[in-house]
Amino acid sequence: MAYITVEELEDYVKKYPEENSLLEHYVSAAEEMVENYLGYSPELKEYRTVCYGDDGRLFCLEAFPLVELKEARINENPVDSSLFRIKKRNYLELNYGKGVFYSGSLYSLTYTAGFEKVPSKIKTVALQLASLIWESEGGNLAVSSTTYSDSGSRVFNNFKADRFLEELEPYKKGSGEDF
Repeated sequence: MAYITVEELEDYVKKYPEENSLLEHYVSAAEEMVENYLGYSPELKEYRTVCYGDDGRLFCLEAFPLVELKEARINENPVDSSLFRIKKRNYLELNYGKGVFYSGSLYSLTYTAGFEKVPSKIKTVALQLASLIWESEGGNLAVSSTTYSDSGSRVFNNFKADRFLEELEPYKKGSGEDF
């Protein structure tokens, strides 16, 4: 499910074309750019992470914020989920920090992570990116030119999504900030 829509994009840019089948692609591309930058999908969904422990006290999961640990298995044997506690955004700890995730053990964790309502900041950045992609459709986004009297003119194009994506730094995987 998309967290921005074609209709929201049209309202954002205040353009309402009769036919533009590419808008859905722009929305998808923008969401993909956001997810690649963040390192996870901000939408609420179910995940399954399977990997070996590292003899540490914390187990890092691929998405956040963690909402619920649904099932836990160690070496394919079911384990009571109440033995685990969500620690910060995407970490679990075992036995309230007293346990260790052993390197010889395979952990299989099924959990729900993401935002029930994607934060406005993430949605706005996705709309900004979709708008940039839409505007670049004609090939002249962010073009400026300079004419030099003796050598002609130069055209510069500075389409760069990073300036918008950087606004999402607090939500980025590995940033360490809580929101």
